[in-house]
Parts: sequence; structure tokens; C-alpha cells
Amino acid sequence: MNHFTKRDILKMAKEEDVEFIRLQFTDIFGTMKNVAVTTSQLEKALDNQVMFDGSSIEGFARAEESDMYLYPDTDTFANYTLSEGLPNDVVYQIVEDKEGFLWLTTNNGLVCFQPTTGMKKVYTTSNGLLGDQFNYRSSFETEDGTIYLGSIDGFIAFNPKNFSENKFLPSIVITDFFLFGKEVYAGEPGSPLEKSITFSDQLVLQSNQNSFSFRVAASDYV
Repeated sequence: MNHFTKRDILKMAKEEDVEFIRLQFTDIFGTMKNVAVTTSQLEKALDNQVMFDGSSIEGFARAEESDMYLYPDTDTFANYTLSEGLPNDVVYQIVEDKEGFLWLTTNNGLVCFQPTTGMKKVYTTSNGLLGDQFNYRSSFETEDGTIYLGSIDGFIAFNPKNFSENKFLPSIVITDFFLFGKEVYAGEPGSPLEKSITFSDQLVLQSNQNSFSFRVAASDYV
């Protein structure tokens, strides 16, 4: 892990045009929580001069214990980019769900990020998104945990608690064969197919049959 000084962090925040810094901590039960500060308050926060209301922290609910100072540990500062597994260096919005996972909208997909472990899962159009590019500051979370995110192709809505990952890998089947862009069938004149391409184990082509393609399908019945 890289070790950053106060000067390094302030310089990085300015160069990357960062608007908010998210500081993470755990309550006395080990539950991960966080508080965000603006970059205008970042230097004061790094100097331990920023207070916050700790009434939401288990064990610090009483009024005389709720006002607390932030003491950021610069040795735990982390910067996540393409090199660390993000699909893009442009992050438009960050939404925290009810379980503490962070949902990041980018120019190249949606990221589910686990702050405590650093694990990341990227969702793109191949997972059903309308588009991979999202809009700046376009998000909303309802009381029941449903998250709405705006993209350049419309908005998506989902509730992370209802997510179930489909790990089924469908079989790939070759369904059609083409020569020079024209579909070819078994048994017709000049066809190299002795039977349907789907059931063929091998295919022998002549030297003048050098432009060919296949159509494939995934057998998914889930």
C-alpha cells in the first residue's frame, strides 16, 4: 500500500478535481461507517480540526458523547484508478447502499465496491445495463434501498438486496454456416457440409472457399 503525506493528499485532490473525500471508521460493534468532507474542509480534517455528529454511532448516542473530532490516518489513504481494477478513471456518482457497499457510476459501466475488502464487481451492457456511460450527479436512493441511476441512455433502478448472480455458463452451439456471406446448407451443390453444421465434427473447405463465417447461439434455459 502506498503511504501518502498530508501534502500528497491535498495535491492529489486538487489535481484530480476531487469534490468529496469519504472517511471510513467502525463503531464499537465493528460495523463499517463513513462520513464525507468537502475538499474545502480537507486540510482542516487532516489537521484534526473538523467535528462531526457521532450520534449515529453505536455506543456514542448520548449528547455529551455525540460531537466528535475526525482523526484521519493518512497511512490508510487509498486512491482507486484503472490500475486498481476500475473500468474507468471518471466516476460520476457514488451511492452507498444499506449494506455499506458503494455503487460507482463511470464512463464505462457500474461498479459495486466493498470498502472493507477492496473487492469490485463491474456491470456493463453485457449484464443488462441500458448503457455503459452514466450522467454526472444523477442518482437517488429510496427508503427501501432502491437505487436509481441516470445514464445517457435512460435511467436504471435496482435494489441490491434483491440481487442474485447467475453463475450458469451456457453451452455455445454453432447454428449456421456462411460462405461469402450466403448461408450454406448440407446437401446443396458445392456445399462442404455433409450434415447440419450443428452436428458436424469437422469441416473441409476448398482453397477458393476462403471467406466464411458462423452463427452461434447460447443454450440458456435459466
